[in-house]
Amino acid sequence: MTNYEDEYEKIIENLKQKNSADISNVIKAYNFAYDKHKDQRRKSGEPYILHPVEVAGILEKLDFNTDVICAALLHDTVEDCGVTIEEIETLFNKQVAQIVDAVTAIESDTFNPDSENIFSNTDEFLKLALEDQTYQKLISIGKNNIFGFYIKFADRLNNLQTIGVFPKYKKEAKITETKKWIIPLAKILKTKFFYENLE
Repeated sequence: MTNYEDEYEKIIENLKQKNSADISNVIKAYNFAYDKHKDQRRKSGEPYILHPVEVAGILEKLDFNTDVICAALLHDTVEDCGVTIEEIETLFNKQVAQIVDAVTAIESDTFNPDSENIFSNTDEFLKLALEDQTYQKLISIGKNNIFGFYIKFADRLNNLQTIGVFPKYKKEAKITETKKWIIPLAKILKTKFFYENLE
């Protein structure tokens, strides 16, 4: 068995020991994410599914419920695989769909540019503006569904743990974004585990 299979089996076993509700939904989410990510690889060369499984593993160890674990497994399917939020809601439930929506980045084709900003057409400024709108969306949805924040924290923690494979400019961008948005959010929400580990 590969690393992601071991990690996934551990998640299911732990959920069974805790008598968690809706374990079948977690199994369905894993199978769905596995299918959608099957042709993708991480920068390290490992199967992409390893990342959502590790994110789900972080949250399972912190005793989050199965909706959050499902959302962790699915968190990149909209952004990277062409899945829609409506599809996730139909296949799983509204809570899972809302969490995934909260952590899905705003793409340039749905971006609402500031017509007064003369820089909004340049690549670097567009990227920064997209990042700002993405975090504003996370905060907006997070006011009603706080679990999106925890997916984002676990996602970033896992990305930082494997940051060594990225080129220097990408490392610096991830660290800058983490300091600007994620660490302050973790501090505001008083999430000691995420704040200390991300810091």
